[in-house]
Amino acid sequence: MEDMEKYGVSESDIASGKITENLKQLLEFQTLRARDYYSSSKAGIAMISDRQSRLVILAMNNIYSGILDDIEDNDYDVFSRRACVNSMRKIWRLTKILCKGEYR
Repeated sequence: MEDMEKYGVSESDIASGKITENLKQLLEFQTLRARDYYSSSKAGIAMISDRQSRLVILAMNNIYSGILDDIEDNDYDVFSRRACVNSMRKIWRLTKILCKGEYR
């Protein structure tokens, strides 16, 4: 609620299902915040001793980041269609993690 107030967005603005400039700014802020959380979590993920668990968590971290990419690509319009990462993009993201050896 604090962030909504900061950006001048009300619950009724969200309920209306229309993207306003204020809502767009709020979503951009929240997207950046989420990216910071995902980025800072990598240090903790590296401490997980089980490689298989580490791989799954890294994959989910990466896929959730992909959802944020999709939100940005759709100019923060979260009402007209669902943001997602399709199966091919998930496979591509997992392949990159495996090739980089990030899970080791």
